[in-house]
Amino acid sequence: MNKLKSTFVASFYLLIIPIAGLAVSYYVLSSYTQTLGFSVIALCIDKIISDAEILSACSQAQVTNIYYLGVASVISAIIVFVLIFSFLFFSLICGTNRKLITSIFPFLIPLSTFIIALQILVQGAILTYGAYILESFLIGRVHYFLIGAIGLGALFGSLKLIGSLFEIKRTLEMPVFAKQVSKNDNQSLWEFVKDIATKLNARIPDNIVIGLEPTFFATSANIKLVNENTVIKGETLYLSIILMKLFSKQQLAAVIGHELGHFSGKDTAYSMKFAPVYSGLTSSINTLDEGDSIVAVPAIAMLSAMLDIFSRNVSKISRSREFEADKIGVSVSSNEDLAVSLAKVSIFASLWQKVRQENIDRLNEGKISSNLSKVFEDSSKYDFSVADINNLLEEILNYKIIHPTDTHPPIKERFKNIDFKSESLTIEKLSYVGNSSEDLLTNADDLEKDLTLFEHKFLVAVGFVAIPENTENENHNFLNLIYSLVATMIGADGKIEQNEILSAESIGKKIFKGFDAVELRNFCNNLETLPKIADIVDLLGTTLKDDDKQNIYNYLNEIANADGDLADEEKNLLLLIKDSWNL
Repeated sequence: MNKLKSTFVASFYLLIIPIAGLAVSYYVLSSYTQTLGFSVIALCIDKIISDAEILSACSQAQVTNIYYLGVASVISAIIVFVLIFSFLFFSLICGTNRKLITSIFPFLIPLSTFIIALQILVQGAILTYGAYILESFLIGRVHYFLIGAIGLGALFGSLKLIGSLFEIKRTLEMPVFAKQVSKNDNQSLWEFVKDIATKLNARIPDNIVIGLEPTFFATSANIKLVNENTVIKGETLYLSIILMKLFSKQQLAAVIGHELGHFSGKDTAYSMKFAPVYSGLTSSINTLDEGDSIVAVPAIAMLSAMLDIFSRNVSKISRSREFEADKIGVSVSSNEDLAVSLAKVSIFASLWQKVRQENIDRLNEGKISSNLSKVFEDSSKYDFSVADINNLLEEILNYKIIHPTDTHPPIKERFKNIDFKSESLTIEKLSYVGNSSEDLLTNADDLEKDLTLFEHKFLVAVGFVAIPENTENENHNFLNLIYSLVATMIGADGKIEQNEILSAESIGKKIFKGFDAVELRNFCNNLETLPKIADIVDLLGTTLKDDDKQNIYNYLNEIANADGDLADEEKNLLLLIKDSWNL
């Protein structure tokens, strides 16, 4: 239905001018014929009478030109029909045959685009000359400036469309926030990827880049590292460092196997030849659309129709590719590893948006995190600790993983394809990491901090963030002491219990202005660097009122009892505080 609708719209736009040109030609020539009482086509075109005076009148009335205006309009209309029929025909012939579509489509698109560009030029001439003739015939005067503007608009539109051919044929360039990792500095990761590629008989990536975005992909497009303003070429594998932290090595192997599967066997030609041209066509449409010119409307409609005609083919191929790549991923790991990794991507993608928004809010308050990957890890742990598996499953199964150059079927269909039962997923499986794949990186912490800094700079550059100059104040220092107390209490028994942290966050936000959960988690992750509890208690004891002391003691007591088990270490801390503050 979409194919027919877009085809009809494109035909409508591209046939308006030829129909108008033919109508003007017919109307003017018919009027001349009625005036003379004899066919002007017979007189002036067929020249059945060679009288010099008649031929001079024909020339003065531009009968020949008006006649060919109609002929050009008919030819233009025929080309439109041939072009649309060709696309429908080749779409039907190619179907989901990747070899055929890879052979035909990259040639058909540029050729058709060039023909459409010529059509815009020809139709611009038809419109310009038709307007000139009609005004001359009806009112005896011509608005040269207006008609000239139409002609120039058609010329510029045609040239712009021809220029877009270079976009179609040019290798894609994808903007990405990431850091390239070298073989020398990250030998373990490169060997890990190389082993997987060798097992699959797939191409070994030319580049590996690490970013924060919770996704994975392999692409043959040029990658523009926006944060470093550099372009890398060849096949590139993108890995998310925040997901690597939460993925086991087996889960990462399944995902990398899937991505490299797109560059093995019959998928290679499709990935290298067809996909870039298909994306380039989309880019060309966007380029024309940005011009906001009326003469570009028929071209945009036609190019969009071309895209829609093949969209169903591409959708079916993409679906098939993903299913095949999933099985390849399973072959280097297991169906459970791939299933859990897909589920994690679907969950963490939405969590990342939440962490990102929280980071924007915190930056605007002058609170700067040095490692967003760590913030994300902490946030995901806490969210998982209160998650309901049934609600999570519903989200996971209907989720379609976003990919920069491809489309994916829903996860429930991918589970079925790899013979994985969704009911076997549990919170424990989704939250358990084991041998973290982040261990493959030799400089993970430095990478995370660099990428975090890039993220902060980007948010400032695009205007989402304006960091206040003065970020230090008394409340900030006071809260740091509270975080230290709370973190010491949470870690007193040697365990970081999620329910204790959740309790500390929810109560802390109610009783302390500016309480920041991210800061608290950071203190909990660095217990060994915290000042001595006795020093903090003594310092607060000299500045706080008795009511405030009692409130803080009650707060710490609730945290200690949040897990239903008051450990001896927690009791001792509470006694120390109670005695020191004379409560």
